[in-house]
Amino acid sequence: MNLRGRICDVLARLRIHNPDCEHCNARATCGSELLKRLEEVNWRAAKTDEIFESKADRETKLSA
Repeated sequence: MNLRGRICDVLARLRIHNPDCEHCNARATCGSELLKRLEEVNWRAAKTDEIFESKADRETKLSA
């Protein structure tokens, strides 16, 4: 953690930290962008699982 992060942490613990802090808001924005990307990747992975499951079901029906 860099110096600015430590300062924000100390101020937040003392409950005198500005809620409009540019440093903290930049980290929050980065975190929300990361969360959106993870949700997108998770959605794609779920779709891929559905495709493989449907192929396996078709193969099971053909072999029966």
